[in-house]
Amino acid sequence: MNRILLAALLASSLVAQSERGSITGVISDPTGAAVPGAQVTITNRDTNGISKSVATASGEYSVPNLSPGTYRIEVTAAGFKRYLQQNAVVTASSTVRIDAVLQLGQVTDQIEVTATSASIQTESSRVSTSVQNKLVDELPLVVGGAMRSPFNLVSVAAEARGSGQTLSIGGGQAAQWDATLDGHSVGTNRSGDTAEAALNTPSVEALTEFTVDTNGFKAEYGQAGGGVMTFASKSGTNAF
Repeated sequence: MNRILLAALLASSLVAQSERGSITGVISDPTGAAVPGAQVTITNRDTNGISKSVATASGEYSVPNLSPGTYRIEVTAAGFKRYLQQNAVVTASSTVRIDAVLQLGQVTDQIEVTATSASIQTESSRVSTSVQNKLVDELPLVVGGAMRSPFNLVSVAAEARGSGQTLSIGGGQAAQWDATLDGHSVGTNRSGDTAEAALNTPSVEALTEFTVDTNGFKAEYGQAGGGVMTFASKSGTNAF
């Protein structure tokens, strides 16, 4: 019985540390009143994967478990024009806030917002640096005289210092960081050494992006006392 309980606890702890992000917000009308029951459809522009949600009585909605990527948000409600926003970017382990103001009219009419969503994290107090696929692919292949590993790229974060066993993030103690790949820890039990942890990660070319949290990260990262690195591997898209 104890073994079963321990296995369940370990499994739950692995699921909690995820590279997945979420989109949340409030649906309102032009007067600022909530629009309960509004239908929210979020589509991944690379894969056409669809996630749906329904606004609560207070107009709030939340769509979790989204892989890093660019999304299209569509909101519909009876008596209002269709709301459409393009290019909402979800980075690794981030929460993006998209508030929608619906205009009176027929659902067949449409209001389209083409501006990208704000890059400032407003849903939590964490301080993070996100590096997306373009930079991961185009940064030099050699960093510091050696072939690069995912941990070499962490140096782009303003609050990262040192390397190997001396790496510190966000002013924390050296070797007190944690790192995950697709929600699974890639750290080692012996020491906080990026050279050892790199053995548990794929090549840089297999990554789509990564995020470095230097402060304010969630309590689910219980093994980290000085920063969290979240790596996300590439997935397939509809493009050849």
